[in-house]
Amino acid sequence: MSEISENFSLEATIPTAPIEDAIRLQSYRIWQQEGCPFGNDITHWEQARLQVQAKSEAKYQKCFVR
Repeated sequence: MSEISENFSLEATIPTAPIEDAIRLQSYRIWQQEGCPFGNDITHWEQARLQVQAKSEAKYQKCFVR
């Protein structure tokens, strides 16, 4: 294999939305807080998605709703 193909990662070439990055980071934090258990990735992702969504909606309410 060439050096280029060994270091190539498809994930690194696909841009992600800031909201997805926030969910990914929060999901990782939840996983760490729970002791890094195996097999709860979907649960952690959903928990993180709901938390990020709630935070985003609260920020929207604070900025635009009076």
